[in-house]
Amino acid sequence: MASRSALPKLAGVAAAGAIVSLLPSALLAVIATRPALAARVFGGEPNPKRHPSELGLESIDVEYARNCQAWWIPMDGAVATVVIVHGFETALDPRATDPGPRLELASILHAAGYNTLVISLGYGTRVRPHSGGSFEADDVIAAVSWASDRGAVPVAVFGFSAGGNASVAAAHRADLVAVITDSSFVDFGEVLTEQGSAALSAPPWMFGGARSLMKMLTGREPIDLEHWPIDRRIPMLHIHGDADEAISFDNLERLASLTGGERLAVDGADHIESLSVDPDRYSSAVLAFLERALGPA
Repeated sequence: MASRSALPKLAGVAAAGAIVSLLPSALLAVIATRPALAARVFGGEPNPKRHPSELGLESIDVEYARNCQAWWIPMDGAVATVVIVHGFETALDPRATDPGPRLELASILHAAGYNTLVISLGYGTRVRPHSGGSFEADDVIAAVSWASDRGAVPVAVFGFSAGGNASVAAAHRADLVAVITDSSFVDFGEVLTEQGSAALSAPPWMFGGARSLMKMLTGREPIDLEHWPIDRRIPMLHIHGDADEAISFDNLERLASLTGGERLAVDGADHIESLSVDPDRYSSAVLAFLERALGPA
């Protein structure tokens, strides 16, 4: 048994060990809630800025909520709108820098007769921290309301990666009629741990506290759709490439089972690359689904 004089020393060592063990979780939680820090910590060149005009699309800069920007791409005679949501991004204007094929998708939807609203989520302009889906779902709801208030209904939402998670989370509270996700996932906390482990070359258990620390920093717990209200009456389509190295492919089956949605697996496609790998099948599946859910554009 340790002597009385040794007990304070042992307690100090234990406390120091506990603090050190929390450091990876704390670093990950701060990066997740302040995405701009991710680029500084992990390095890498920022994604180039893009604009709808590059694809021949005429757009209008709008603010769908306070300090939340979007490109509104209207279509004469359209009878439905699709809100397009980016994934986790580090730039001030994610709608312009997210690497996903959102503008290519907007072009496809425009040609098919739909309005599109390509949005930046609020954490991009630092309106609020990134919360792992909860604040982001609120932004999706605000974007749907913006379109609905302008009579551009019915409204569907198309979310890439983390944007898909937020879109599914928003569905039961938003005035939308359909959801499509691409390369999305069920549990932000799970993905956070997996990606932190890979990025920092450390075992996953070292990041076990990241979810709780994110809640402390934002007041919102990262969304796990397994424990979230899901309205299975809302039609959903989930798309995922079977070569996705960022988000585990098994999320496709998990999302479809949770939501009662349809699924589209794309052979050989990495993260958010399904459209470029198999454009004809992707476009046909998306447009057929929207026509069933929204009616002909």
